[in-house]
Amino acid sequence: MNWIVSAVRFTRDSAVTHNTLTTLCPSSTGTKCGGKWHDGVLVFTDANADRIVNHEDAILLQLRYPYAGSTVKSRSFHNRQYLQVNNLGYTNFQNGNFTYCASSQGPQFSRQIVINMQGRIRKSYDRNNDGIIEDRCNKPLRY
Repeated sequence: MNWIVSAVRFTRDSAVTHNTLTTLCPSSTGTKCGGKWHDGVLVFTDANADRIVNHEDAILLQLRYPYAGSTVKSRSFHNRQYLQVNNLGYTNFQNGNFTYCASSQGPQFSRQIVINMQGRIRKSYDRNNDGIIEDRCNKPLRY
């Protein structure tokens, strides 16, 4: 999860630093949005908010997911497969979560982070001490 946390924090910091809307999206190519979150991510300035790297936009970060066989999925963000952060560090009215699942291991290795509309990140915890982390509705993380 540190991988995706770093990408979200970088996106938020970049939006404030560059004083422009910045987009974080899954990217299998490293040059445009598309693919699964565990393929890799792309962060870029997105002045016209179209989620496409145009001539006035700058690619700020390209990350490849380092762990084969595991998955990262997003939920919510208004059912969009991207996260946009404005120049104040707030998400573009989006809140949601990212869930990590190690496919070769059991649910006790799943992790989740939650992002609120202010762009702040928190992690989910094992509230009932059964060895499996629960989501915001106190249900065990599962795929």
